[in-house]
Amino acid sequence: MRLHDLTWPDAAAAVEAGTPLVLPLGSLEQHGPHLPFDTDTVCVQAVADNGADGAGAIALPALSYGAPSRPRSGGGPGFPLGAEIPFGTYYDVVRGILVNLLSRGARNLLVLTWHTENAPVIYEAAREAASIARAENAKIVALDSPGSLIARETAQKAYVDGPVPGEFEHAGLIETSVMLALAPDRVREFSGVESSLPKLGYDVVPMPTEVVSPTGSFTSPRNATAEIGQLLLDDLYPNLAKLIGSEFDARRSDRNA
Repeated sequence: MRLHDLTWPDAAAAVEAGTPLVLPLGSLEQHGPHLPFDTDTVCVQAVADNGADGAGAIALPALSYGAPSRPRSGGGPGFPLGAEIPFGTYYDVVRGILVNLLSRGARNLLVLTWHTENAPVIYEAAREAASIARAENAKIVALDSPGSLIARETAQKAYVDGPVPGEFEHAGLIETSVMLALAPDRVREFSGVESSLPKLGYDVVPMPTEVVSPTGSFTSPRNATAEIGQLLLDDLYPNLAKLIGSEFDARRSDRNA
């Protein structure tokens, strides 16, 4: 179910039953010369929608603006037109959404991000929101990396370019493959896209532009396919549903009648 498809009586019934809510967090940042700015939002919304469907939960519309892109994980301010929310304001926005939901009856919430820079916000925003809303019976799951939903064996099968990369997989094989599975008409030609990892293992302010991949792709997308993307999604969807079930089913009246 999607929250924006419901009426208020539907929402009231969901509150009464303790139906979990899934809040996805995306971004609007560069993803190389071949992927659209809203790649993080497209991916996290798909995971939230399908995971929620598998668990009988409700997915909210993704917050499509994210925390500021860092040069070493998303390219940073060296690329044009990235629309970001300052970090402190972003924290207030996520906390505010959670406070609002809790104050209106929600008791089971899961927050999920695809955009790396959103991750530091989630736990503290959830903790403070529960305190502000005085929601003593509330439970909030903070899932700050979609990678935790993918089995290591699946990732190894998918990453045909070699060892599975860590934080620097940006606009590379994984994201390109997932977008080919979800929205192939929005993926541009990528066979000639050059990539390079950031040339520093730490941040500098201001970050020298020459240490960041000039294309915005940190790992190569050249071997990406829709089949690899679907392989990953086939882990992401049911594993999110299982996580929702394991964390919230015992707290739902519609699962414990």
